[in-house]
Amino acid sequence: MWSKTITGRQLILDVYDYDAILIPIGINNAIGHGLMYDVCLNFPPVKDGEKTTPYGDRRKYGNVCVVNDEGISFCMCYMVKPMNRKQEGYDFVDYDSLEKCLTHVNDMFKGRNVATPILGYDKLEGNGDKEKILKLIYGTIKDVESLTIYDVEQQDTKLEMFKRIAEVRKRLKDKVITADQYIKERSRIEWERRYGIYKPYDERYRYIPRKGAYLEKEKK
Repeated sequence: MWSKTITGRQLILDVYDYDAILIPIGINNAIGHGLMYDVCLNFPPVKDGEKTTPYGDRRKYGNVCVVNDEGISFCMCYMVKPMNRKQEGYDFVDYDSLEKCLTHVNDMFKGRNVATPILGYDKLEGNGDKEKILKLIYGTIKDVESLTIYDVEQQDTKLEMFKRIAEVRKRLKDKVITADQYIKERSRIEWERRYGIYKPYDERYRYIPRKGAYLEKEKK
């Protein structure tokens, strides 16, 4: 096995480069943050597959759920305890479950190219001990063809979208772009917010800037 680490780039941008993608997740079917949110947005079968697992079932800890879509095996690793945002600095990773998940991964993806974030390290996905997690990953996953670890702070995609919207609004207000240009840019942002970055953009879609309006399709 050979391994490498990538920094400064989100894993969602490179998913087609790998056979399997590992995703940290809890047992409550939560998909609201980080890599899990990005994957479900761009690959809806993953969301549908995870939702078939029993909500809050503690038997899921240490097990994995694999959903195949577009030639990629998305492997959800149940190793994150229920997170309470008020417990700042608290470690929500169940390390015994993480090790069991990694053992399943090693057995399931022998000879394949695997990519993963530092499972549970990011504050959006467990806020765990980085060195402890890496030690478990390297000590357990040994039989895959390659292992690529993305050492990067996970993005809150919804927050990033709101930032992009604020920026394009400011450019319109400052008269850097025209109203037509604003509509075009805003339409693309709303498309990605709804469908993700991989579904080809439909030029017929337009953002309608009025109260309560949403992305609408032009009439043929």
